[in-house]
Amino acid sequence: MIRKAYSSDAKFIFETLAKTLTPWEEQGILGSIEHDLVFILEGEGVIIARQTLDELEILNFAVKKELRGQGYGKSLLGFLLDHAEKSGVKTAFLDVRQSNIAAVSLYKSFGFEICGKRKNYYRNPPEDAVLMNLNIN
Repeated sequence: MIRKAYSSDAKFIFETLAKTLTPWEEQGILGSIEHDLVFILEGEGVIIARQTLDELEILNFAVKKELRGQGYGKSLLGFLLDHAEKSGVKTAFLDVRQSNIAAVSLYKSFGFEICGKRKNYYRNPPEDAVLMNLNIN
């Protein structure tokens, strides 16, 4: 079941993101839970986004490593985009590590298109970011 995250979910979110190449500090997670769109699929994954007027930026998205490839990410992303559409979002955008072929493929399956690149955007390890966007409606 996908639901809105609460401060009591911060530990699960922190632990899930800690095992990725884009971990967040617990304080940042608590701030996002309070101000952004944070949805969890209990025990499986999390998606964090920020809506500003009619735009949605996906900030972080992770499924537990041992559960990847089983459709949990697709469920979370679909839920977020459905919520965004109902909230009047016209455009969604994100950045993703160039080497994260599975994520790029997932985003493309929802209609996201590559619209640019940021050279050496990521650290640990250094890597380019692929910029993607989606027109909704």
